[in-house]
Amino acid sequence: MTEAGGVFSAALFAAGLVDEVVIYLAPRLCGGTLPALAGPPWRESLSLVETDLIQLGDDLRFRGIILQR
Repeated sequence: MTEAGGVFSAALFAAGLVDEVVIYLAPRLCGGTLPALAGPPWRESLSLVETDLIQLGDDLRFRGIILQR
């Protein structure tokens, strides 16, 4: 399990080391100049399976397993 910023997260995806994602969404719009994933664009989309979405107070947690190609 890794919690990281945009640059390191993008590097983990590029190295093929991510097999599951957990994303927390809060009722807040964040500003700033860093994108969520700061790396080169992907050639194709990644599909997620076994997804679930739960509410935790005002926040949402989304979880999914990356479908292996």
